[in-house]
Amino acid sequence: MIRICLLTLVFLFSLSLGVGAQETPGEEENITNTPSATTEDLKEQIIEIQNQGKFGIRHFIPCSKIQAIGVYTELTEPKFKQEETAYFYIEPENFFTRKSEGKYEIWISEDILILSERGETLMEKLGVVETHYNSASPILDVYFNNHVEFKGVPAGKYIFKVILYDKIKNTSASEVLPFEVLEVTPPQKQE
Repeated sequence: MIRICLLTLVFLFSLSLGVGAQETPGEEENITNTPSATTEDLKEQIIEIQNQGKFGIRHFIPCSKIQAIGVYTELTEPKFKQEETAYFYIEPENFFTRKSEGKYEIWISEDILILSERGETLMEKLGVVETHYNSASPILDVYFNNHVEFKGVPAGKYIFKVILYDKIKNTSASEVLPFEVLEVTPPQKQE
């Protein structure tokens, strides 16, 4: 049976480096072209763009190692030995940030499924990650580090399906990734 290890959600807190610049009422300008724009202004603009964008999955990558957001070792092929642990790097895009009373709120959950090559559900973990944060600083990027152990899993072709839910935006996004579990040949006994 495929066992899913504890998923790790790591998020990046951005540092606030200044006070927001004032904009004249009715004046629309691109903050990035304003010489007095602060890092805080730019973060607010990023949040606005993300909130208006379509929620999705930016990256869904099989890896041999994941260290931090955007720092991973991608596999050339999604193939894993039976005794190996597989790592899947997942990075959502355009998740909603609700601003209220000086706080920034995000709320994302994740379901994972392992399917047979024909699409039959072999394993299903609903709500495996439920992350709901209220932060003093905006959270601009998030990633999920999924670990799957294949000990005792028959060799063959499978499909990893991930579904992310943006609970504030009330929407979801899903992706599938075919992968293969390779048979481990026991070492030959020498006589």
